[in-house]
Amino acid sequence: MTKSALIFGVNGQDGYYLGKLLAGRGYSVAGAGTSAQPNADVAEFLASYHKCDIADAKAVARLLEKSRPDEIYNLAFFLSVEWGEIDEAKARAVNVGGVKNIINAMKAHARDARLFQASTGYIFKPSMEKKNEKSPIGPYNDYAKSKWDAHLEVQAARKDGLFAANGILFTHESPRHPPKFLMPKVALAAAEFAAGIRRDPLPLGDLRPIRDIGFAGDYAEAMHLMMEAETPQDYVIATGIGHPMRDVCEQAFAEVGMDYRKCVTSEPELVRRQEVDYLVGDPAKIKSELGWSARTSFEQLVKMMVQSCLEKLDSARKPKK
Repeated sequence: MTKSALIFGVNGQDGYYLGKLLAGRGYSVAGAGTSAQPNADVAEFLASYHKCDIADAKAVARLLEKSRPDEIYNLAFFLSVEWGEIDEAKARAVNVGGVKNIINAMKAHARDARLFQASTGYIFKPSMEKKNEKSPIGPYNDYAKSKWDAHLEVQAARKDGLFAANGILFTHESPRHPPKFLMPKVALAAAEFAAGIRRDPLPLGDLRPIRDIGFAGDYAEAMHLMMEAETPQDYVIATGIGHPMRDVCEQAFAEVGMDYRKCVTSEPELVRRQEVDYLVGDPAKIKSELGWSARTSFEQLVKMMVQSCLEKLDSARKPKK
């Protein structure tokens, strides 16, 4: 019998890789998002698409009553890149209220379904140690606080008998991430310098913070493994390797044969008011229990992103037939 999956936030980076993965494994994949239509490449693997605001309890309940999926993946979230400027009310409505709406709808209409909730490594108390599932909690901004509250809702649902699990995702990237995020921004700048269409240095903030950065496609594998497990548990999903943001710049510009120091500047006014100096995960538990580990190296990921930007720039410059 064909399994079915419902992905909230299917138009995002993670939704694309997860949906494509599940469809390739024989799932009937339904997507949900706030836009009227799915992205064109997302539509290619969807059996159905539903416009649904996750913060609307009635809309979520109607969707689950109608679709009754075997697996539910909540990848929808609200985040402002400028950490200190987030709309707290909106964040709570989506990041916390949305999860509550899914759980309540599961209890009423799909109690046998399995729920994956995308949590975040930012829920942990900042420290210079790798973070595992037992590390001290200490969300430092409104976004992280809202995600921690959602995390707790999932744990409560599990105690109430639902199959509900948090995937504690550390930073992950892909060519699908928009250039408002640091790694895609740097990859695009490197490609633009190489193509001769950019000459001014790219202004950035502090390049010293260390991050654990993986490939979103690998992390989609971890999400599915968590839903295939015998029991629901929370897992850190990370590479276990940290890189200062400076490494992102150095590697990206090295891909096009350039010295990042001539192409990037660190501007004090762009340094975030709230920042975590070190955020690296310890994926030992998911490796031991589910056999997952990141397959794409940092160097491979940066190369993938720079090459994707180069291809897009080249395609844009070619005359349309």
